Amino acid sequence: MSITENTLANCSSTNPTVPLEQIGGLIRMETHTGEDVMRIVEERYKSIIPHEEVHGTFVTLTRFVPLPLDYIFNYLAHVPNLEEFTLSLRNFQPCPGREGLWKGEEHFKAGTKIYLKCVAHRESGCVDHPCAWENSENLWSYYAFRLFDGKSVMNQPGTVVQWTNFRHKNYDLGGPFKELIEAFPRFYEIHGIELDNLVRILEARFKHEYGYLLNDSVPGGF
Repeated sequence: MSITENTLANCSSTNPTVPLEQIGGLIRMETHTGEDVMRIVEERYKSIIPHEEVHGTFVTLTRFVPLPLDYIFNYLAHVPNLEEFTLSLRNFQPCPGREGLWKGEEHFKAGTKIYLKCVAHRESGCVDHPCAWENSENLWSYYAFRLFDGKSVMNQPGTVVQWTNFRHKNYDLGGPFKELIEAFPRFYEIHGIELDNLVRILEARFKHEYGYLLNDSVPGGF
């Protein structure tokens, strides 16, 4: 079965080919309590090198995913899909009169609103999400996704996905979002959980739609 442009464009979470409930291993607010998540984070928070030295300023996570780059790009570029693979971002809606701006809920701290835009460039494989809590004018927190064609960089069919977060100076200010800001030292573990969710969701749906992944031996495959 070949992938059509219409199928690649239809990566919305509105009508998923495989519901989240049928995908094993996901860690989301609907499946785990806050205590459960923090216990998982603490289990992953172990390193010979001091954690702050490695992840104190920049946090970059990388996964190899046996899926076409366009399939992943289309999913990441659709803002409501953040509700599926992130732990606590939910209920995104477009902001009236503000082109490209979305408003969602950050359940890490109850009652917190998050504002977010998507800046995506298919040719360079870039999907960026500048965002901020309770602030629609200065989207100072920046989540940067980079997608690399696996054949080009590793001679393997698939896509290398990198997700980078940056420690903005606002993380040192404290204020009303202290709990969110103080979570930065755990971003490697927290976003690692979310990136694993992303991979599981996309692999499950691609395999459901086409019957294989790109690292399978399929005649006529990619």
